[in-house]
Amino acid sequence: MLSNSNYPVSKSLQDKIRRIAEEYNYIPNSLGKQLKTNATTTIGVIIPSSILFTLRLFSELKKWPGKTTIP
Repeated sequence: MLSNSNYPVSKSLQDKIRRIAEEYNYIPNSLGKQLKTNATTTIGVIIPSSILFTLRLFSELKKWPGKTTIP
């Protein structure tokens, strides 16, 4: 319900769940969302022994803000 799914929930139950979530300062777990959607915003990087190459690589990665795939 709080994950914006299409599961049918009555308006009164939606209001109750939102009120309780707010009362208890509920914050959605990003790992749980990633598991549910089978998508992450994390990339893995293997760092070679050459520090110069690594610095150039990270410099290039900074130029791709907000992209989820690397060309």
